[in-house]
Amino acid sequence: MKTLLTLLLLTFFMAGCDLLDSNDIKLKKIESKKELALIEKDKELQKIKLQADVQQENLRLNKEKEIALFEQNLRLKQEENRLAQSRYMMLLIALVLIIISFFIFYYFKKRHDDKLKSYEDNLKKYLQQKEQESRNKIAEKLIDTIASGKINKEQEATLLNALSGQAPQQPLQIEDMEAEIEEVKREGS
Repeated sequence: MKTLLTLLLLTFFMAGCDLLDSNDIKLKKIESKKELALIEKDKELQKIKLQADVQQENLRLNKEKEIALFEQNLRLKQEENRLAQSRYMMLLIALVLIIISFFIFYYFKKRHDDKLKSYEDNLKKYLQQKEQESRNKIAEKLIDTIASGKINKEQEATLLNALSGQAPQQPLQIEDMEAEIEEVKREGS
């Protein structure tokens, strides 16, 4: 009996425990449901957070791509500008060289023309000086011939006209005058 009694007591306590246990179980079930709900909520928050992170990462990558594309376009524009600038510099240098060449050519041409003109002027002066010397010699010869008195009056008048520069029809050439003087000298001898 004792065993029976213990059994009964035990059953009674067990039954009471079942009641306690079922409340505990219900509480545990509710708590587990709450925990599951929290876990689900955390999962959803993490999922949303991950989606936001993925979107941020995509935005960041797109921004980096746009920045890289912009920098590449900027480098291309700078290269085009550099090439255009070097092209303009080459054209400017060519233009400056052409202008300098023109001025050098002009300078040397002007210098050559000046030298040529100077040479021509000196040659004219030299020829005028020689002609003047020849006239002076002829004039001296004419004066000597007239002073000698060996020529007639008509020849004397012709020689004086030639000496004064009043030629009757044609200007007397130096050779003609010298020929006349020689002729007069031969007649006089």
